Amino acid sequence: MQTKLPQDIEWRLPRHARSVSRTRLLFREQAGSWALPQEITETAELLLSELMTNAYRHARVPAGREIWARAILTEDRLRVLVTDASVHFRCRERRPWRMSRVGGWRWW
Repeated sequence: MQTKLPQDIEWRLPRHARSVSRTRLLFREQAGSWALPQEITETAELLLSELMTNAYRHARVPAGREIWARAILTEDRLRVLVTDASVHFRCRERRPWRMSRVGGWRWW
């Protein structure tokens, strides 16, 4: 019997460096149960690892707050989300872009 899509799983982990590797392991196990192709699993695992690392390193939150990771599988896509417990969102100041400026591709 095939499981109906979408399938959705969420993990709540402490804001700690060990949570990054723990999330990779949890996702890899879930991807196996979903029978995801290896290439998709590896790409999603890398993305999840980067997002978890950013949430762990850059979220300004009180002690004891969690990072939430979520994976949603639908018929045509896998969606990976990470939410930190911060209520702050730092926006970079937008500066005028000049063609003469060296380096970068205006990614902000």
